Amino acid sequence: MAYLAWPDACPSVTYLKQPRGNGTLSGFFQTKPLENIHAGQAVFWEGDEASNAVQVVHGVLRLYRILHDGRRAIVGFAFQGDVRGVAFHGSYLYTAEAVTEAAVRRLSCRHLHNSAAEDLILRQEIFGAISNEMSQAQEQIVMLGCKSAEERVASLFLMIARKTTNLLADTVEIGVPMTRLDMADCLGLTIETVCRVVAKLKRMNLVSFTGRNHAIIHSVRALAHFAGDDLGLYATPSLAS
Repeated sequence: MAYLAWPDACPSVTYLKQPRGNGTLSGFFQTKPLENIHAGQAVFWEGDEASNAVQVVHGVLRLYRILHDGRRAIVGFAFQGDVRGVAFHGSYLYTAEAVTEAAVRRLSCRHLHNSAAEDLILRQEIFGAISNEMSQAQEQIVMLGCKSAEERVASLFLMIARKTTNLLADTVEIGVPMTRLDMADCLGLTIETVCRVVAKLKRMNLVSFTGRNHAIIHSVRALAHFAGDDLGLYATPSLAS
């Protein structure tokens, strides 16, 4: 992933002696108009010029690439508060499409990078957003490369919980807006396998559904153990806004 290409950045930023604190990443986005996105509508397309960074204000986006044979590979999901597009260089690496009715704010990457060259606090927040996206990409690699089908589905439910709730209680309710096909394309599984694993999690009383898109995780710790995930990851409150 290319580093941010603002003037005089990396390796030489020693001219900035003190953090100026003129703005924050969220503050910059707040100055931009809210854009409503309908379910199924693309926010940006893979291969297009990466001219804007995007902040998800509400709703969920699916992030996917189209393989050479026409198959869709979902590389992740973006939830409320997530920022995407800051680290792209030249063109978008994937398509971002609304799963649900959503709203986003767009911010010019050129304006953001130029502002960050003069503001250490803003630059640190941008690198934090990039690090967050890289961490999610690493989680996806581990999940696809090392986990069984059952562990992958369980980890996906836990990821949704971590992104959308404050995990102060062991029992949490989550929205699951993505379809079973979305889940399959994200986890590298068939839709039949996803349905089979979901049914097993329900039989084990780890997860239950009160509607097609609303689930209850009856024990976060038990589900994390089933998924082979670090229990400590789910012991602290989520940073979701």
